[in-house]
Amino acid sequence: MEALANINGTQVPLREATVSALDRGFLFGDAVYEVLRVYRSRPWLEEEHFRRLAHSLEAVRIRGVNLDRLRERMGTARSLRVRTEAGTSFAASFDSSLDWIKTSGLISPRYWSNLPAGEVFTTPARVDGTFVCDGTAGDHFCGKYGDLRGTPLVLEIRDGRLVEARCARADLQQEFWEYCHTDENSNRVGELAFGTNLSLSEMIGVLLQDEKLPGVHLAFGDPYGSQTHADWQSQTHVDVLTRHCDVWIDDDQVLAKGRYLMEPLGLA
Repeated sequence: MEALANINGTQVPLREATVSALDRGFLFGDAVYEVLRVYRSRPWLEEEHFRRLAHSLEAVRIRGVNLDRLRERMGTARSLRVRTEAGTSFAASFDSSLDWIKTSGLISPRYWSNLPAGEVFTTPARVDGTFVCDGTAGDHFCGKYGDLRGTPLVLEIRDGRLVEARCARADLQQEFWEYCHTDENSNRVGELAFGTNLSLSEMIGVLLQDEKLPGVHLAFGDPYGSQTHADWQSQTHVDVLTRHCDVWIDDDQVLAKGRYLMEPLGLA
């Protein structure tokens, strides 16, 4: 797949992306950012932060950021729909008491972990539909079976639990089904995540990178309750990835074929 760039809300081939020689970001490095701390899914001092962000944007004359739209999307999402040409078609709903967690990787003097950066996840309240894993699967499945584009794993989910698994490879189908029945919650969707690393354009068969590719993926098993505050647990956790998602948050499409649409997010 050809790499793309987003220029003022318009996606173009990366080789055609240009920046004006008079662009202030290019000439002077003009930029604005704001960081909000979130407690139990509630932004702390939200009004004050957005007031400061608006003032900063005005001071450096950055136009086109719809702050009202951006605020509206924060913390208001109640449902999610995901579709792919390969057959993925599921809906999810959220519980506002469960946190969204940002993972930016970890670099310390002792070790590097969970790199590259670029993922946000939560524990969904409910998931129903079909998930076609035609990318990478987690745990030992990644190393053993590799990229599943040629032999996708079709997973049927009802009320947040895996109820059926189908695959042309009978060994993979059986092994995945047994793994997801290790304990009473191994078949439960414990994670719904967005990949957010815009530098990635294609899966390479390595889970820790592939899950950061723009799109939505699921994981069955442990919900990382110490972070999301989900009140259940499991001995197992296995991610499943699909390719080229179309994604809607409530009624707004935010991803098309695995590419983020900036305007619905208030970022165009």
